[in-house]
Amino acid sequence: MKAAFIGLDPWSFGSEIIECEGTSLGNVDLHNDCDVTSVVLELGTDSVQIQLAFRIAKDGAPFSLTFDDVSSLTIEQRSSGTGDGQVFHALDY
Repeated sequence: MKAAFIGLDPWSFGSEIIECEGTSLGNVDLHNDCDVTSVVLELGTDSVQIQLAFRIAKDGAPFSLTFDDVSSLTIEQRSSGTGDGQVFHALDY
């Protein structure tokens, strides 16, 4: 798999991702410091793009991750309590 990282430090393969380092906002902890605000799936004729949008809880700053040329996607809802629908648990690729 070929992956390009623009605006953040590359992730290591085979690990559950919850932190984005080296961003213009500094280090962003998607699990502990952010709420998921939207998931957008854009279906093109040649490729699929997915955008995960977040809001940093302490100041409301928006943060998003965009994935181009997506070939496979699995999303699971892990509900462990009230409001857990906005909690990001991990990303693995």
